[in-house]
Amino acid sequence: MTTSDEIQRTLRPGPRASAPRAPLPGRSASRRPGRVRTRSYGALSMIALIVVVGLFVVSLPRIGVLALVFGPLCASIGYLIIRRQSEGAPFDLANIMLAGLALRFLGAYFRFVLAADSRLYHNIGLQLAASMRQLNFAVSSGRQVPGTGSLDYISGLTGVLTFDDYFGQMLVFTMLAFAGACMFYKAFCVGFPDGDHKRYALLVFFLPTLVFWPSSLGKDGWMQFGLGLASLGAAHMFRTRMWRGILYVLVGLGAIALIRPHVDLMIVFGLAVAALARGSAGSKVKMGGRIAAVLILIIGGGYLASWTSDVLKVDNLGADTIDAALNNTEEQTGEGGSQFTAARVRTPLDYPLAFTTVMFRPFPGEVRDPLGLLASAETLFLLGLAAASWRRLARLPSLFVHNNYVAYATAYMILFVFAFSAISNFGILSRQRAQVLPLALVALALPVAPPRAKADADEPRERRWHRRARRDGSDPSPPARDDARHSRKPARRRDANPAGETPVPAGETAPADDPAVAPVPKRRNAPARR
Repeated sequence: MTTSDEIQRTLRPGPRASAPRAPLPGRSASRRPGRVRTRSYGALSMIALIVVVGLFVVSLPRIGVLALVFGPLCASIGYLIIRRQSEGAPFDLANIMLAGLALRFLGAYFRFVLAADSRLYHNIGLQLAASMRQLNFAVSSGRQVPGTGSLDYISGLTGVLTFDDYFGQMLVFTMLAFAGACMFYKAFCVGFPDGDHKRYALLVFFLPTLVFWPSSLGKDGWMQFGLGLASLGAAHMFRTRMWRGILYVLVGLGAIALIRPHVDLMIVFGLAVAALARGSAGSKVKMGGRIAAVLILIIGGGYLASWTSDVLKVDNLGADTIDAALNNTEEQTGEGGSQFTAARVRTPLDYPLAFTTVMFRPFPGEVRDPLGLLASAETLFLLGLAAASWRRLARLPSLFVHNNYVAYATAYMILFVFAFSAISNFGILSRQRAQVLPLALVALALPVAPPRAKADADEPRERRWHRRARRDGSDPSPPARDDARHSRKPARRRDANPAGETPVPAGETAPADDPAVAPVPKRRNAPARR
């Protein structure tokens, strides 16, 4: 007989067998590699922050006591941007961005020590800030607007906000450049969801040209902000919300036009090419978006063309005057210790040499100063990365046709190479390259494998079936697919028909075991033609 204790043990529920949990989206099954990557990026960001804080404390007599206020304030604003931007990222984006922000603070410190043009902008801004505090905003530095005079006015405004603190102005422009890098990354994610986002983040936040040159009171930081905003608008314009994208593009074009209106022509050209692209399956661009892009090209392009002709001091933008302006640029930049023979684009055959010069020079051995050696090391790294990414670059022609943002970035890069191939000074070329690198890096962050799985083989089969049904007037619904025929394991000829029936010609009968019956044809249950 069964005792009461045995009955209780039998009825008592045992430990429930837990099913193995699937890894969360964006995380691998093995968590150890992810932790190692997180610690490495976190360690890099902490080391960069410690170095920046140490330099600020040691150099307080030089940078001023107000840096103890503006430094933490800018860091707090950057932390809010990083926290908002890194939500939902499948990799450790927060620490990558934090390390990029710390490196830009470090670049601002060295640009402060090696001040050149920024000191002149600061001194002129002090005079304009004194008038602005008296509510006299109709002041001018006497220099050209748009151009250098616009930056003098912006320097005066930032001088009012920072109490005429020079290093505070440097940090303001550094934050503008960092915001531009964040918008470039966001634009890549929106415009090309299937891209290699992690590789693009590492390049756009860590590349020395994008870290050093824009982190200063000057044109580079302002241009980085304007280009990032316009690129984010281009991504939204063709992918998500068209009117939001148009608003971002217009604001970005306005910011750029204050300094370099000819760069606006490159952006408008890129938008026009992107509007002609076919677009991916997830693209939201409609006919209205194409019409809006054409209107921007016609109206804004004509206005910018006249404005650019004034800046370049030419009567019109015909072929002869553009060539004369580029010749003037070549003569003006061919001075100093870093001059070289410019690789001008006069025919399409000149593009390979011009592209190599604009994007990958100076080579090691062509420069001697420390900044030139740093620039040559970076270009050598980019050249090696491009060679190692040949599978990614092989997909560029196809994605140029099917993705609007890739078409926009490629068209802008092509026109940039044409315009800046007239520069014959490595120092100027390395600095101006910051205006094209964020969009040129799109080609190096293309996915290796196709972004989507191969389409179902039944889709073209169904289209053929419906076309044949419309022609013959038969049943438009296609037959069910035979899994036995399409499986990888070959099935026996007699077992291919699960019902054991072998089709015979119409009007004839034959026993099922007749060996003379023909095998099952490839296309079964086809509708009879009339």
